[in-house]
Amino acid sequence: MRTMNGHAATAILRAITDLARRASTDLDRITDSNRQKPIIIVEAIESTDWASATFVGEIHVLHLRVEGVAADTARIVAYLQGALPEYEIPILGRFVAEIAVVDPEASDAPGDDITGSQPITIRALVIRD
Repeated sequence: MRTMNGHAATAILRAITDLARRASTDLDRITDSNRQKPIIIVEAIESTDWASATFVGEIHVLHLRVEGVAADTARIVAYLQGALPEYEIPILGRFVAEIAVVDPEASDAPGDDITGSQPITIRALVIRD
């Protein structure tokens, strides 16, 4: 596995932040407007070459952390789990064949106003056209 900073990983990260922004907009309707929205911190992005009998591509693994009010971070992670697999991610010369949130760790902070940090891992199979 190698560290990946290519355009495919960047496009995937852009899609994740776009979806998180949409989830945060939904949070505006249900939370105090003075409360800071959760942020996504990139801890690592890795890529592995991948090939089958007919296709060539890469597997990208993004290790992220969502920080903010615990209830809000849990909502964003849940939103990403549901929306990301159906989200169209444009990548020049490639397409995302499969993408998912894998094994999100549950936040252990119980209250709505307690600051939480939730690790999240995204795995994407990107095929070259």
